[in-house]
Amino acid sequence: MKGPVNHEGETPARLTRAQAQARTRAALLEAAASLFAERGFHGTSVEEVVARAGFTRGAFYSNFSDKADLFLAVLDHRTNADRAALTPLISTAPSLDALVGRLAARPPDDEGRDADRQWQLLLTEFRLHALREPDVRPRLAAWEQAQRSAYRAAVEHLFAASGLEPPGDPGLIALIIQTLVDGVAVHQMIEGDALGPHPFLDTLDLLIRASTALAASLDQER
Repeated sequence: MKGPVNHEGETPARLTRAQAQARTRAALLEAAASLFAERGFHGTSVEEVVARAGFTRGAFYSNFSDKADLFLAVLDHRTNADRAALTPLISTAPSLDALVGRLAARPPDDEGRDADRQWQLLLTEFRLHALREPDVRPRLAAWEQAQRSAYRAAVEHLFAASGLEPPGDPGLIALIIQTLVDGVAVHQMIEGDALGPHPFLDTLDLLIRASTALAASLDQER
């Protein structure tokens, strides 16, 4: 029996095993992302994910060890997309101040902000889950450390672009930024407009101005 014919009358090449598995994995990730957004981590079951994706539990366990593994894969996918959007802004910024200006100049995106809030809720839920589940905690820790490594690389690049040495361990500065990202997001979800329209950028700007001033002062002392 011949395979399906495309619009040009040609029979497409059969997918390799790796290609088929990649397609299955992508479909499971897409289904999981929508279900997690709708129902949360605990409110979503493996059965619901495979049903929405149109596969079996066997297909799921061929790609993921458990629901936590799936969640982290979805989180990685989203993180990589965010990083791809921000990397050009960071890599071409001539200074730390310029980066904040570029971030502030981006056009408002209400849909994007709603999605960010939803994912912050999901991440908070999953962090609580990891705190209660010792076998999940190291897997989330690896993701947190990867995030911090990306922040550290950005810190090192931007201080170098500014012609300054970081005033302290770039890893600690990255940890401060990571804590701001998460903490400000939670407070903004709780307090809403009480913190102003751009609380994260405002706090980041303050951190950058303080650290830049300290770096310049230390540079003069050398």
